[in-house]
Amino acid sequence: DASFILYPNPVNSLSNDILFIDQNISEVVTLDIFDFYGILYLNTSLDGRNSPVTHEINMADYPEGMYFIRITSKDDVNVYTVVKD
Repeated sequence: DASFILYPNPVNSLSNDILFIDQNISEVVTLDIFDFYGILYLNTSLDGRNSPVTHEINMADYPEGMYFIRITSKDDVNVYTVVKD
C-alpha cells in the first residue's frame, strides 16, 4: 500500500531518532503509536489534505524496542511495525 511509507526502519541515532511518514492520500488521518505491551505513546492527527506530504515523528524519548504504528483513515486502518534502536 503506497498510501503511507515509513522510514527508516530501524529508527536510530543515525536518523536523529526521527521517523518519517510519507502520506500520499489527501485527508486527515489518525496516528497511534503503541509499544509491544500495548502502551500508547502517541495519538495525533496527520493532515494530508495537501498530499503528498512528509511528517516527522521524533522518537528520541522512546525506549528501544518494537512499536506498532496504526494509521486510521476514513476508509482503512493500516498497521506498521517499526523498531527503535
